[in-house]
This record gives sequence, C-alpha cells and structure tokens, in this order.
Amino acid sequence: MRDVGEPSPSPLPLVVLVTSSAWSQRTLTHGLDGRFAVATARDVAEALALVPEGVERVVVLLATSSPDLPAAVRRLCRARPLMALVLHGESPGDDVLVSALHDGCRGWLPDGAVPEVKARALAAVLRGELAFPRRLIAGLLAQQIPAQQRWHVQMTPRESDVLRMLGEARSTAAMAEALCISPVTVRTHVSAVLRKLGLRTRDEVVALLANDSS
Repeated sequence: MRDVGEPSPSPLPLVVLVTSSAWSQRTLTHGLDGRFAVATARDVAEALALVPEGVERVVVLLATSSPDLPAAVRRLCRARPLMALVLHGESPGDDVLVSALHDGCRGWLPDGAVPEVKARALAAVLRGELAFPRRLIAGLLAQQIPAQQRWHVQMTPRESDVLRMLGEARSTAAMAEALCISPVTVRTHVSAVLRKLGLRTRDEVVALLANDSS
C-alpha cells in the first residue's frame, strides 16, 4: 500500500500496434513488458479509436505492409499530431521513408530489431527525437546544405550560379544569357569554379554533381 502523500506512479506510455499479423504482434511486443502498455489494432480506424485526441506519451507502430502506407501515415499524423508514429517491418524504400518523415512520422523499426533497440527507439520518439537510419537523416540534411559547403569550398554568389548551370550542362551562351553577362565573363567564372573544385573539365563537374545528388 502506498503511503499517504506519496505521488502516484506515472502510467506507462502506450504503444498501439497496428497490424493484422499475429506473428508481428508477438515479435514486436516481445521485450516491452514492464516498460510500455501495449494495445493492438487491426487497422488505422481502430488505432485512432484507441488514442483519444490530445493524449501524449503514445506511440503507434504501423506496419510497412499496411495498404496504401503513405495515406495511412498522413491520416494518423494529421488526426493525432501529439502521438508518435513509428513504422515497422521491411523497408518500404528511402523515398517512402522520407515522405513519411515529412508527413510527421518519427521513425522506422526494421524486422529483427532486438528488444533493447526497440525500447530505446520508442523511448527516443516519446522524447521528441527521431528513430530513422542515420544515413537517411544525413541524406536529408545534405539536401538542405549547398554543395560547395559540403565540399568545404567557398564560392561567390555568381560562381554558385555558374556551378548550378554547369550541373545542368548549359552552354556558355545559355549561361551568359541567363545571367545577363558576357560569354567571356562566363568562361572566367567557369575557370574559377573548376580551379576551386580541383577539376579540369565541365564534364567532371557534371559527374561530381550527379554523384553528390545520388
């Protein structure tokens, strides 16, 4: 019995597992006992019914095999913005994971994740962190940083314009027209870009930019 005045223990965070697979229910809930309260739902509608609006400390685990996964992610994130949505199962591909992240998904647990990894990931998303593969997050961050900054190369604004157009394989005349400068000035900027990147030809610039964006 609790002493008078002793604070009540905090309720366990709720994990709602959205899957119709009994195997997924067993494997995903293994190792979570005592750390999380676990409920299961057969579909998105049942999951929403289990998570009242405005409730925090809730994680919804959505199977990547769910029908129309992108739509399910958007529906859950928009209907319950305070909960943490995490995908689980085989990778649906980086494009789908990136789209889910943009829609508000907090992470992805691949098949075979050991109980301790699952528990740490779920605790992290409840703290507001992300539980996506590092390479995916690094790729997203790289997209937000200009290429020359990633290469530790300083360029003038005009040189950055020329670099972008070189990546588009534009001719000297086309760059001159777009930038309202002479072809001679374009060639001067191209030479400066090549020198700073340690390259010799325009084709090498095109290849560098293509590899950087892949």
